[in-house]
Amino acid sequence: MQELRQLAAELAVDVICIQEPYTIKGKVPFMPIQSRIIADGKRPWAAMVVINKELTITKIHQHCSTHFNTVEVATSFGRWRLVNAYFQDSDPIEPYIGKMEEILLSRDTPTILTLDSNARSTWWHDSITEPKGATMEEAITALNLSIMNEPHNPPTYVGRAGAESRVDLTLTNVKAAGLVKEWKVLQSATTSDHNAILFEVDRCRAGNPLIRSTKYNIKRANWDKLKEIFELPTPVVAGDDVDKKAIELTTSIKRAMDLSIPKIKGCNAVINKVWNSELTNARRAARKARSHYQRANTEQQRLYLLDVYRRLKDQYKAKLLEVRTKSWENFVNTQLTTDVWGVPYKLAVEKIRPTDIISTLERGDGTTTTTREETLELLMDVLLPDDKLEDDNENHVVDRAQMSDIYINQAVVCPFAEVEVENAIRIMKKGKAPGPDAIKAEVLHNLAPKITSYLCTLLNECLIQGRVPSCWKTANLVILKKGADKDPKNPKSYRPICLLNTLGKVQERLLCKRIKELRVLSGMSDNQYGFRKGRSTEDAINRALHVVEESKANYIIAMFVDISGAIDNLWWPALFARLRELGTPMCLYESLKDYCRARKGNIRGPQRTMTKYTTKGCPQGSVLGPEFWDISLEPILDMMSRNPDLTDIVAYADDILFLIDGRNRLELETKSRRVLNIMHEWCTRVKLQLAPHKTTYMLLKGKLLRNPVVKLNGVSIRRTRTTKYLGVLLDEHLNFNAHITDALNRGVAVMNKITTIGQRRFNIPMDCIRTYHNSVLRSVVGYAASVWAHRINLSYVSTKIRRAQRAVLLRMTGAFSTTAGESLLISVGLWPLDLQILEQASNYWLKKQKPEKVTSLLNAAAANRRDIRNALLNRWQSQWDTCEKGRRVHEIFPNVRERLGLKHLNPSRGLMHYITGHGPYMSYLYKIKKANSCDCTICNVPGTPEHSTFECPLNYDLQVDHLPPLSGRQVGEIIRNANSWMNLNTLADTVSKHAPERLDNMIIPPIEEESNTQTPTPIRQTRLRTQAENNNPVNNEPAQNTLNPNLNETQIHTQTNNLMQEPSRRLGRENRRFRPPKRENETWPEYRRRLQRECPTRLGFSTKWTRSSRALALARARERRNNSED
Repeated sequence: MQELRQLAAELAVDVICIQEPYTIKGKVPFMPIQSRIIADGKRPWAAMVVINKELTITKIHQHCSTHFNTVEVATSFGRWRLVNAYFQDSDPIEPYIGKMEEILLSRDTPTILTLDSNARSTWWHDSITEPKGATMEEAITALNLSIMNEPHNPPTYVGRAGAESRVDLTLTNVKAAGLVKEWKVLQSATTSDHNAILFEVDRCRAGNPLIRSTKYNIKRANWDKLKEIFELPTPVVAGDDVDKKAIELTTSIKRAMDLSIPKIKGCNAVINKVWNSELTNARRAARKARSHYQRANTEQQRLYLLDVYRRLKDQYKAKLLEVRTKSWENFVNTQLTTDVWGVPYKLAVEKIRPTDIISTLERGDGTTTTTREETLELLMDVLLPDDKLEDDNENHVVDRAQMSDIYINQAVVCPFAEVEVENAIRIMKKGKAPGPDAIKAEVLHNLAPKITSYLCTLLNECLIQGRVPSCWKTANLVILKKGADKDPKNPKSYRPICLLNTLGKVQERLLCKRIKELRVLSGMSDNQYGFRKGRSTEDAINRALHVVEESKANYIIAMFVDISGAIDNLWWPALFARLRELGTPMCLYESLKDYCRARKGNIRGPQRTMTKYTTKGCPQGSVLGPEFWDISLEPILDMMSRNPDLTDIVAYADDILFLIDGRNRLELETKSRRVLNIMHEWCTRVKLQLAPHKTTYMLLKGKLLRNPVVKLNGVSIRRTRTTKYLGVLLDEHLNFNAHITDALNRGVAVMNKITTIGQRRFNIPMDCIRTYHNSVLRSVVGYAASVWAHRINLSYVSTKIRRAQRAVLLRMTGAFSTTAGESLLISVGLWPLDLQILEQASNYWLKKQKPEKVTSLLNAAAANRRDIRNALLNRWQSQWDTCEKGRRVHEIFPNVRERLGLKHLNPSRGLMHYITGHGPYMSYLYKIKKANSCDCTICNVPGTPEHSTFECPLNYDLQVDHLPPLSGRQVGEIIRNANSWMNLNTLADTVSKHAPERLDNMIIPPIEEESNTQTPTPIRQTRLRTQAENNNPVNNEPAQNTLNPNLNETQIHTQTNNLMQEPSRRLGRENRRFRPPKRENETWPEYRRRLQRECPTRLGFSTKWTRSSRALALARARERRNNSED
């Protein structure tokens, strides 16, 4: 796939149609980040990659499957369909032809088909016609298709045995017959057995330009020039047309932007940064060898050239893997050095992903849309619903008439001050997508000193006139899919995001501030926890649990009410009726009313822009939208809070929870029915709908033999044992076991995604690991910690959390799987996750002034954050001192406070191995029964981490560079020194990383004569001792831990179980020459099972040391040593 990407870059390809694609978990890898990929199923046999981001693509979902991809391409000259299909050779061809016929007859539109038909026929210039080819000929004739394959082109398929055929077809229907131009086969363009086919679609790159929005490259903006050339329009005076003045200000800003900020040019070329000249040469050599092999005349030449071709192809693939890994590693290290939340992190957690491809949708009557226009119209009708007058009852007619009446309120609203305008501009977030005016927040930040006064005057004039400029009421709509698991055919699986004008957002923020000031004076509902400063989901959950805990009733029901499309269906007459009740000043009331009047959303298409006017709902992405919903919901919250049937009501935005208590089941049913009826009546009054199938209840207190029967509009409300409420999985026993398990699974899943940054070939820096742990894992697992943290004091809960944390750290640091979790935490310098969660919960209750909660969590009193941290550190220190595991690490870091203070210590993978003692050391391998002896195979002394790192002559060349600065110093002293620890870090990491390769090529450095006056170093002592043992005339027999060179291959393999099995990814083919031969009367399955049993690393990729190759290397080293002695 990497070379296919390079080919697309060289040829400037817009769309790639692939049959039998290489996939990873159903996804096509190694394609450009912003490319859109169409592939269905867990094992897609056909895939389509849209590289040109300017192409407007609509997926025809009803005609897509694992073997078919169908899309509609919208261009400036019109629309046409592209179909990519794979006809599986092992299946009959008739079902595939039937599917192709269904696609062609579904709509009379230009259609191009790219097929791997696995059918041969002379019609498309093959040498023979097979039965499948004859069937295909009949289908082409019946469907009146044209064959675009040109003669005098290389074959489309060339097998390894030299067999050639033309099974890949390009077909068009009558309307598309003139679209395909320059059709040709690219011989040996890739190493695949199928040659690539290239053609152009006429008029796709010519004609009228497509409708595209203007984008500015903010990163290359010249801000000084922008400030210098910007000129304000004529001043605003009383009575001016605010629409005209808003347009003049927008035009002045854009004129200055055009001269100081470069525009982003549409570039569809794919730049493959991985590719280099070495890969080009290796690919050329492989292609040339393949060409020679295919043209071989004799069988002997063919066999020889086939071997040459396979060797060069393997070299090319290995080089490609090496270059890609090295390029990615360099990119990751560069990015993470400057920003740990940069591109690698965003790619890993899928925050950077291609634009969602809009699919054809199913209507309510069961029919399906067939074009992009029909799809967008259905989406806008569903996601931006209309306020239909025919659905009004008498109350609705009255409310609508009151909204149209003239509203008079002489209350005075404070005009906007310049400092308020300046603050509104300053708090706007950078990097957000602009609206139709293309003005980003960064532009207003830099122009704030110049435009603040003018903008303040304009906004005050708008307030006096009760107006919102019309140009600020237009939004660009972006359709996003809610989640990968949502049905792409369902319109409700998508969400509309409104991109509003930046200047309009400033006015919204100021209007929102005035409304909040008014509501604070009149009083706000205490039951609402959303959109309120200082309140959170955690507060809402704790309030509900506190009510359950303090209640003296026998039973308590928690009812989770769902309002269907609440915010999108907010009815404006009910909103303004509430504003009149609040006594909103007339100018503010009229401004908000004008804000809702004639609002429209645009979706840009390739030829025209589709527009939809909104008549109800809150624009998603607006500043005023949440405030509007809060105002509209207040009446029912106030009403329910006074209802005697309700114990309490808790709301967070549109998530509403009713708590109902009772002495028996009948009382619960009666109260629940009355409460739901009141809620239903209110929803009917404001033209909202309750969703009975999504409304559930659970019994939080007491036990009942029969479930209470609760109905809403004749539909029974379902009882659940567990429910996710505001992100916390509540269960009826309130033990939070389900939530803890779910949170840990989600946290581990996210951290595993982050681990893929290294692609399992290298580890990311330790400081980045700590940042991701403390910011990502802690936030995911520790969400709403105050709700469930009391469960951590149970040993099995804390053990479960630490196990999950250990699994994450093992994978991220590259430590051996036998490393104890306690040792891992101290070595990395991280808090135990359970103690971090306890600290988070304790700080929450300390802030809420609940000292008894803090004491129950810590088992100690704490008056401030420092006391909380000290109590938890003391607990951790006690656990570390009494822990039976990790005593080697305890000798180096006995004090946890001291370890946390060593900010400079970012150990590499090798240093982690050295500190913990769990690494490529013979003493450790012998301990875990991976070796027959704990002695070093070279020196015949215990193979401790110290010996392998500092003394073993196998690492002599590494020790020469790094040992001198460390001589005469203790390990603890070295690690604590901010300057010298890097030498130990580099030495230990290199020893660990290259241990397998050094054992492969075991060459003992030459031993020089030493004078009697010199005192040998520890390394020299080991070498002299080894030489003395080998020169001992009594020692004629091989030592217990050395290999006898006279043994045959199988015996050597059996004798070398003491070799280490450090993970190293190698191809099994490297060691095929050492494979034991097949025995007589042994079947092939038996032979394969014996290989898996005796030589487990010979088949496929190896994750362990290959024993036999190391054994032979040791035997040869021993033989060379004996020969040199002789």
